[in-house]
Amino acid sequence: TQESAGRAAPVRTNPDMIRNPHEERLFEYYTTSQLTLVDAVAGTAKPVGAPDLWWSVDPAPDGQHLLTRRIRKPFSYLYPATSFPRDWDVIDLTGNVVYSVAKLPLADRVPIGGVSTGPRDIQWHPTQPSTLYWVEALDGGNPKEKVPHRDRILRFQVPTRMAPAEVLKTEHRLSSLDFGDTFALVSDFERDKRWLRTYHVVLDGSRPPKLLFERNQQDRYKDPGRALERTLPSGQRVVLSEQGSLFLSGNGASPKGDQPFLDRLDVETGAKKRLFQSDPSKYQTVVGLLDPDGSRVLIQSESPTEPPNYFIRDAAGKMTAVTNFADPTPQVRGITKQRVTYQRADGVPLSMTLYLPPGYRPGTRLPAFMWAYPLEYNDADTAGQITGSTQRFTAFGGGASHLYLLLAGYAILDNASLPVIG
Repeated sequence: TQESAGRAAPVRTNPDMIRNPHEERLFEYYTTSQLTLVDAVAGTAKPVGAPDLWWSVDPAPDGQHLLTRRIRKPFSYLYPATSFPRDWDVIDLTGNVVYSVAKLPLADRVPIGGVSTGPRDIQWHPTQPSTLYWVEALDGGNPKEKVPHRDRILRFQVPTRMAPAEVLKTEHRLSSLDFGDTFALVSDFERDKRWLRTYHVVLDGSRPPKLLFERNQQDRYKDPGRALERTLPSGQRVVLSEQGSLFLSGNGASPKGDQPFLDRLDVETGAKKRLFQSDPSKYQTVVGLLDPDGSRVLIQSESPTEPPNYFIRDAAGKMTAVTNFADPTPQVRGITKQRVTYQRADGVPLSMTLYLPPGYRPGTRLPAFMWAYPLEYNDADTAGQITGSTQRFTAFGGGASHLYLLLAGYAILDNASLPVIG
């Protein structure tokens, strides 16, 4: 028997839902696990608390606390496990709850395009011993509500008993929160216009947030890239900052295809300096910095005929090989690919990647498979932008791949644009 709660709730179409009490018991059985603290040197293991429906566990930088998320009953037959009731707790290494962050009910009242109420995106600050940050909606999670601010960021220091402190309010929905040592990069997103803004926020509030960049989220040609991070001894990661500058690595989308880049951004002035951009005849991405100022970088380089390998690139552009991986599948090197551009009846420029099988003779008609997926855009300009690169090394990933059909003599029309503009 299923009983309604007497109110409306939006439901997306989801596959593989729990269907009966037997499947409830199966779900509980296979989801139950035991947290265990392993001493890698002594080779000993110690249980942490009792077995439970653990969903996620994140250790604090101090190594003494764990941020945990546990699923709770009742299970739903209409919503996926990600929406089930859940408890967010901070526990110690014996399994005792030090602080209860939130007890969230079944997320069955989240508007389409909205977010759940209560704490979300809960995370540790990477450079502080045990300080939590999380986000809460100020509009009931409903994007249709007219409010001056949609979200706020809160901070709580464990194990103090002080109330959580508000750090910042965002005008639009918060989309990302990345920590540096004493600052954070905060991005908010306006759903109707698909407008994305990123701010540099000093966490002690000593100065107002500084807007770094803004754009249509779907405008790949204006994507400034993502800030590089570094790994701390604790294993936590923070945004890399050098003398007031950030390092931004992006795909470098353009009408000629992707040409990845590395920029140095002065936070105070907004000035950018391009430190690296991929050779147009290859596909090269930045793996990380080898010098704090970005004068030497580790890159991965590949081309249609050269497998991915690592190189050190210095300020003069000299490339020194680090690895020499051989072509693992030379039999597929006869596959060729090219970008095809064309125009739809409504004038929108479209593109796709055409793969041709080994030994193809120009002019020969072939059976073909096409892969396409409709995406929504606000305007024709962003809908018609070129994606991807034809300079990448053709390789088959583990498991199934549609590219195997090339070896059977088929052509592949890959990633064909299918925009819905509105």
